[in-house]
Amino acid sequence: MQNKNVIAVDSDLKTLQDDLTANGYSVVELNDKNVNTAAAIIVSGMEENLMSIQDIQTKVPVINAHGKTNEEIMKDIENRMKKIH
Repeated sequence: MQNKNVIAVDSDLKTLQDDLTANGYSVVELNDKNVNTAAAIIVSGMEENLMSIQDIQTKVPVINAHGKTNEEIMKDIENRMKKIH
């Protein structure tokens, strides 16, 4: 079951984790368990095929953070979650 305020974030994105928490999101580590419970997944984009994420079947948005500011990523989260809910 997905929790609309839970975001699974790559451990490399510490400042993003802090910003999301400050904006009312619950941040969890990106791992196999949390992929199925998070409302969105944020990957750093630095590793190719992180956790084989391309192979995971998920209905939640997967956002690549590479080259984006934290503000842009948070806007992406909000926009994509509006489309889902």
